[in-house]
Amino acid sequence: MTTPPCPQSTENPLPTYHFAILFEGAWIFTPDEGGKRILATCPLNDHMHGSQFGIWKNDGLVPVDGFDEIDVLRHTVFTVDIDPSQIVKPAASFTSLFRNAAAQYPFVYLPADSGTDEKQKRSLGLRQSAITNGRSVSIPLPGTLRAAGALLTAEVGGKETNRLFGHDLVVKRAYVTFLFIYEYSGCLKADISRTHKDEDPHRGCVTADQDGSNRTPHLIFTVYPTKEGMAAMYSGTRMGQEAMDTSNPDESTMKVHASSTFEILRQAISQIGPTALPCCDMAVYHDQNDMAFDCGDVGLTEHELGLPPKKGTVWTLGPKLPSCASGGMGAETGGTLVD
Repeated sequence: MTTPPCPQSTENPLPTYHFAILFEGAWIFTPDEGGKRILATCPLNDHMHGSQFGIWKNDGLVPVDGFDEIDVLRHTVFTVDIDPSQIVKPAASFTSLFRNAAAQYPFVYLPADSGTDEKQKRSLGLRQSAITNGRSVSIPLPGTLRAAGALLTAEVGGKETNRLFGHDLVVKRAYVTFLFIYEYSGCLKADISRTHKDEDPHRGCVTADQDGSNRTPHLIFTVYPTKEGMAAMYSGTRMGQEAMDTSNPDESTMKVHASSTFEILRQAISQIGPTALPCCDMAVYHDQNDMAFDCGDVGLTEHELGLPPKKGTVWTLGPKLPSCASGGMGAETGGTLVD
């Protein structure tokens, strides 16, 4: 196996005063509003995956002020708004944010173009079906982006990977958690709205204050397989039938599902034009259910990052492991594709 993707840090890993938005699971991050914002999209549009959102408190999620629940429905659109004047040094653009982060963390990031050869340049698009059928969250540009929860027992590769990723290739990994960090001075208020189908928007807010008790609130959006989804992964088991023991899936089951979920993400991004986008896939190596993760340099617990506990109790969280550890990816798209 290769070395861990980033070193552990114990000295103030995150800014002293910050608001963070964490996405755990199978999310695609693309430019929104011309790169002035970020659109996070989860294209898992079946009933075998559930989702939640909320503020991390006392080792668990609690509802955001203004919301009565933490469950997230399918076909749901969230918008998070923050006055730019409240953010210390926000990133200049989607491109600069993700390219800088991808240079530090080897997550899957697809730039819009590759190299200087005009024949290699490409334009990427996010399929409209991924937005229409899934879940999406639009957020403002943060100051920094970090990735955590790398699946060490898997690597992402494929033919023409150098051309695919657009720079000198390092080992690419599935990262389960992406953290968007908004450093502030004094105080910060994040307004959150949720729209579901034809319903009127539901609104709430999160505040951060240096002089108050809520100095570093973390807003978390997580996607995970339901018990029905875990049961459906087993051969001969279907929705509505008696479920098998989903708290202890076997190695081959998790290997297949992690790879297939990654494939759903990959297929949600396409190249605009006649040339096909080079392929990448995820090879999973874990043995005896021992999926090894790296919590990274953010200083948060594995529980908050959505990871299973280490050593001996790998599947204590059962189906709550975000999107079967397929991880997320960034793509520098120029719009959406009708499909």
